[in-house]
Amino acid sequence: MNNHIYKVIKWVENPESVSQEERKENKEEAYTVAKADNAAYVAYAAAHFAADNEQEIATRWVNEYLNITGENKQDYLDAIEQEKVGSKKEAISCYVKEYKGLSVPSGATHYSEDGETITFYRVGAPRVERYSKPLCAADDPWSSCLSNPTNELPKIEEEKVGIKKEPAQEWVDGLPPVGCDCLTLHKGDLVECLYVGKGIGEEYIYQVTSGCHRGEIDRLIGSPRFRPLKTQKEKDREAFELEAFKHFETGMSCHDLVKLLGKAGFTAPKEGE
Repeated sequence: MNNHIYKVIKWVENPESVSQEERKENKEEAYTVAKADNAAYVAYAAAHFAADNEQEIATRWVNEYLNITGENKQDYLDAIEQEKVGSKKEAISCYVKEYKGLSVPSGATHYSEDGETITFYRVGAPRVERYSKPLCAADDPWSSCLSNPTNELPKIEEEKVGIKKEPAQEWVDGLPPVGCDCLTLHKGDLVECLYVGKGIGEEYIYQVTSGCHRGEIDRLIGSPRFRPLKTQKEKDREAFELEAFKHFETGMSCHDLVKLLGKAGFTAPKEGE
């Protein structure tokens, strides 16, 4: 399944589901691999016209892609539907299970208060449902209502919900993980960039994210000449060293330099620094 085609089909089916910015990013990403093969170029064409709001033309390119690859459009539609279901389940699971001493019914997202009475609601397209304690287990506790509660239930912190954060990936043989912000030499300038991924053969694709070349997409051929970004701690240390060296060049003694740095607000480093 092609991720660029997936986003275009998702946009064609529901234009509000993919923002203009996301469509532009999809277009740029597709362009970086457009020369890899014919199917990749067709996927880029679909992403390109989707970014330009040309829904009819984008659809034609989607169909061309499906014809070339033999993939089934229904697989994409099923994946889009599954994404909706997954997002809804994840959103619901993030709400607290207890509110003001009361057990929150499964699926509840909002509430209203009338004195000491709290009523729970399940708000979602295309209707709002109110929870009523069932008389027996066979009864459905949720029923449609005209209320439009604005009080959203508090959400649980990510750690409590069990949403795992992906650990930071490591650099391998000088190559950063895909999506990593790093440094490289671009048109003679040292710039910050986003590593997009490996192209054909020994091509390493990146997008410039700083300076006058910001937004440009290019590739390194041969060895991956990327460097990690400096941390704020490293930048502060470098600034400290440069300032210290300036005073050394004037012939200032170590004793006088230490006193000067103390007056400037510098403190002794903590253990491990």
